[in-house]
Amino acid sequence: MFIILMAALFPMVTWSWINSSISRTIEEAVQIIDRYERALPLAVEVMAAESSRNEEAQGVSSLAAVQQITRQMGLEDRLTSIRPSRALQGRDGVQIYMENINLLELLQLFESFKEQAGLQVVSGNLNKRLDNPKRMDLSLVLTR
Repeated sequence: MFIILMAALFPMVTWSWINSSISRTIEEAVQIIDRYERALPLAVEVMAAESSRNEEAQGVSSLAAVQQITRQMGLEDRLTSIRPSRALQGRDGVQIYMENINLLELLQLFESFKEQAGLQVVSGNLNKRLDNPKRMDLSLVLTR
């Protein structure tokens, strides 16, 4: 009797479990679609802002952009050399040498080069200063 009862209940319990799993999966899919639909306009807006910023940066030469950024950051006196450079694939580039930079200033420079001017570091060299190990001299090649 018990076996017959179990044989009758097993398909119903299994069907109930599968049905609830399918329902949860459908609910999760609806939630993901809802989040995507809310995030899509924001992503489009961010991408449009980035492209317009890069278009503005393209109007200024890489050399002028680097000079402007270092001036804005108050690091113009530490910029010992700046010259145009042809980087990979003939792209517009700049080679710079800076002295007496700390890590925070370096990170802010990288962020500003990328965000404000659309420049990226192609190569670089950091040398720790002997007079102050918390500071460094650096040479960078930047390109768009």
